Amino acid sequence: MDTDFIDNDDCSDESLPTGRIILTKHLFLPSGNFMWEIQSRKNNSSYYVDHGLTFCSCKGFYYNYNRKKCYHLSDAHKYIQNSNYTISLYEDKNYNQVVKSMILAIISNS
Repeated sequence: MDTDFIDNDDCSDESLPTGRIILTKHLFLPSGNFMWEIQSRKNNSSYYVDHGLTFCSCKGFYYNYNRKKCYHLSDAHKYIQNSNYTISLYEDKNYNQVVKSMILAIISNS
C-alpha cells in the first residue's frame, strides 16, 4: 500500500506455529479504528476480516456463509488470542486511501 506509514510493531508468541499465515492489524490513529488482514494458507492472497471476526473477504466465506466459517476467521481468532500479529499504524487522514487499496486488492483476487 502506498500510504503514509507511521510505525510497525511485531507482536508474536513463539508457542504458535510459524506457518505462512500472517495476521496484520491495520490500526488508524488517533481514532483507534482498525481492520485485520490475514494471508491465505493456500496461496499468496490476503483477505480482510472485520474487527468482530464475523466477516472475511475470501470466496469461501461468501459461498459457505450459512454452513460454516472460513478458516481465516478461526485462524485470526487464535492468533489474536495469543497476540501473534503485526500492527501497521496509519494516520486517520489515510483511512480512505488504505480502504480503497484493500478493496482494489479484493477485486483483483476475484
